[in-house]
Amino acid sequence: MKKTMVAVLGLMLCLLVATCLGEEQWMMPESVLALCEAAHPGYAVAEYDGWGDETRGQVALVLSRNQRNILCIAEKAEGDAAYALTVDNDRALREGDEIPSLLIDTGGDSLFYTYHDGETHMVRYHSVKENGVWGEVDVETVDTSFNAYNEEMWGYVSDGYLRLTYSRWDKQDNPLPGGYVLLPVPVSRAYAEGMRLASFDINALTLSWGKVSGAEGMCDGLIKAGDTLLELDIQRQSIVMLVQEADATRRILIADEDYNVVETGPAPSDASLDTFHMGEGALFLVSDGGCCYHNFERGLEGKWYFRSVQADESFGVLYDGVKDWEKGGGVGDNDGVIYGVSPWRADITQLDLRALPRTIDEAISQLDTSRYAFVDNPDPADRLHLRVKPEKGAASLGKFYSRTPVYVLEERGDWARVRIGREDRGLTGWMMKKYLAYGGDREDVDCAFPSLSVRGDSAELLAGPKEGAASRGEESGGFYVIGVHGDNWTIVMTEDGTVGYVRSGDLWEGNG
Repeated sequence: MKKTMVAVLGLMLCLLVATCLGEEQWMMPESVLALCEAAHPGYAVAEYDGWGDETRGQVALVLSRNQRNILCIAEKAEGDAAYALTVDNDRALREGDEIPSLLIDTGGDSLFYTYHDGETHMVRYHSVKENGVWGEVDVETVDTSFNAYNEEMWGYVSDGYLRLTYSRWDKQDNPLPGGYVLLPVPVSRAYAEGMRLASFDINALTLSWGKVSGAEGMCDGLIKAGDTLLELDIQRQSIVMLVQEADATRRILIADEDYNVVETGPAPSDASLDTFHMGEGALFLVSDGGCCYHNFERGLEGKWYFRSVQADESFGVLYDGVKDWEKGGGVGDNDGVIYGVSPWRADITQLDLRALPRTIDEAISQLDTSRYAFVDNPDPADRLHLRVKPEKGAASLGKFYSRTPVYVLEERGDWARVRIGREDRGLTGWMMKKYLAYGGDREDVDCAFPSLSVRGDSAELLAGPKEGAASRGEESGGFYVIGVHGDNWTIVMTEDGTVGYVRSGDLWEGNG
């Protein structure tokens, strides 16, 4: 009781000071303080908000002691014998000396508690009282550090799914384009129940820098019983999960938009995901204590392919080849690319994640370069026909620049039947052998690819040089311009080996 009286006297002193300064402050009922002292002896009121008096009211409080913080809501309806704690939750707040601000709205049916992480980042938790019971908590993060806009991410549970949205607002709070909805994450019944304010654990849903972390019960039905979810990355078309089995084996699981799940073979024993840097269609597998990154991208058909290594050496990985970033190999320049049949053609589920190369020499040693040649035009301004038959007058599938890589399928007299790109999404035809460079002569061929960019956001990649041809997806960049077909079509090859035709008007040289 002595501690209660000290707290009351402290509050009265604060009220006196505020009144002297010309401010008004609501006086908390003494019975609420006594109720909190009885429930949590030794805890001090660190923050509060509410309304009412000894006859009726509603008060939200943060009780704190030794960096342990408890969220309480004391309520009393007119005619009730006394105030009661309708929320008494020691997991809803962060531990430490951070104390959130509290706000109960004027209707008394919404509670907000807000952390300000620095000057530009805010995290707000919110719950609504319905039918006399405090319901699920939703979480909102706002980042105001951007010069032109504010960034917001909002997460909540509904109908058994964790739903997450991203949006942007200008400095006058007007919505901007570019918002999106992430793939809903199935959660267990226990997880959904745990999102209610009375039992909410602040660690159950953390939104930070556009990323999500959570607790047991996420990805319900996507992971097997007995597996532990270590990390997840939620994207618009995929959910990427790192799990650990009972015997400590780690694997990656990937769910698509229909919640079909594929899994990889065993990953390195210390594997983790760099979810901070992963974006839509990207997967960064980290091992060796954070020193080695093996990076994957989602392909056009939804499968995931090995694309680069960042370790003591950093280099790119193509469908059939290795890109030495030290020697070039950027857009419009494949001088740094060593082509060969690679063991990484298969998607991530078919690879041994524990045996991926760490150095470019190790990667090159795994390539079979014996059947690869480069187009070698005597005049770099010329381009070599790919014909449907081994005849000069046969129909052409396009004309190709010097250093276009071709896989030689067979030779017949002066002609070679070649494939450009991958088997399922490439081009096959005939080229004259005298304009192909084989073996060691390949590396003497200078690249003549023009450097072109997509106008707008993306360009459609078609299987043939005509309107209405089958689509091979949308491309925004990261391709090589390898040839032309007539005046209206440009032929490009992506790093996953897809070859197709793009309307020439959809590409341009850029701003220089």
